[in-house]
Amino acid sequence: MSGEGCSGGNPHRRCSVLRRCPDPGRGAGRGPDGAGAAGRRAGADRGRVPRHPHGIGYDVSEDRAATVAAGKTGALLACACELGAIAGGATEERAQLLHGFGQRLGIAYQCVDDVLGIWGEEPVTGKPALSDLRSRKVTMPVAAAMAGNTPQAQSLRALYSGNGPLGEEDYTRARDWIEQSGAREATLRRARRHTADALHLVDQAQLEPSAAAELAALADLITHRDH
Repeated sequence: MSGEGCSGGNPHRRCSVLRRCPDPGRGAGRGPDGAGAAGRRAGADRGRVPRHPHGIGYDVSEDRAATVAAGKTGALLACACELGAIAGGATEERAQLLHGFGQRLGIAYQCVDDVLGIWGEEPVTGKPALSDLRSRKVTMPVAAAMAGNTPQAQSLRALYSGNGPLGEEDYTRARDWIEQSGAREATLRRARRHTADALHLVDQAQLEPSAAAELAALADLITHRDH
């Protein structure tokens, strides 16, 4: 970011975002899905899965998965959008609205990414098929599927509680259980909801029509992408 982007007003105030955005563990205390205090916890825990209170070895709550999304992709896009606004000379109020836009869009992105991590086609996504299930990653669809007391949820929790390697049949069964639970569509609905919330903030920011249209196109691409 050039010095010109911080030249207006007090540069220390205008560039304070640089001190808080890189570390979601210390990120701004606002936003959806526990992106404030809960987001700070996500920074420290991103590389591991904490123990679930029921003793299966994993925190399988949807809130936990949402917290990780908010502290990771949500924080990244929030920072990018706010810095872009500051560099373009936006008011502090508008910069904050665009921070919120980026945060919500980042969570929507992660929701779609989690779906692609299970159902995406390897030649399109560039990721191994069922890659998230192979690593027993607790993503949004997995957490949503485990949330109930259905036979599918119980079977999925049992599979994730093990320590041994998983076979191809295990991955396929897990994918089917998640699909049957309705978690795939629930995760996509969550993505659409966050995208709608993000676009509402764009409306509030009262941007130039061309800029608002570009952000809307970006939001649509993130929500409907296949890679």
